[in-house]
Amino acid sequence: MLNVAGSGCSTPIDLSGGTFANNTGVAANFLMNYAGSGTVSVSGGAGAYMAVYAPSASVNISGGTAIWGALVGAKITDTGGASMHYDANLGSHGVPISAGGGTTLPAYKIAFRELMY
Repeated sequence: MLNVAGSGCSTPIDLSGGTFANNTGVAANFLMNYAGSGTVSVSGGAGAYMAVYAPSASVNISGGTAIWGALVGAKITDTGGASMHYDANLGSHGVPISAGGGTTLPAYKIAFRELMY
C-alpha cells in the first residue's frame, strides 16, 4: 500500500510513460491512497494492475491501453481511449482503503456496464 501526502505538489502521483508495473495480475497487490486535491495521472499497460483511491483528486487516464483494478476520483478523464477492467476481487476480499482517522473501508462495486463492440 502506498499512501501519498502530496502537499504543495500539483501532480503528486504520475504513473505515466511506463513508470509503473505490477505484473502479478492482482490489483490488490498495489493500492494507492491520496487524500489531496491534486492531479493523479495513470497510464495503462501490460502491468497496470492497481487500485487507486483519490476521492478529492482529478484522475487522468492516458495511453490507450488497459488498466485492471479500480480508480476512485472526484473527476476521472480518459484522454487516450484506455479500457478499464474492474477487479471484482477487490470488493469481495475487503481490500482496505483509508478513510482517514485510521479507519479502513472495503472497495465496493457500485455500478456495472457491459459494452458491445
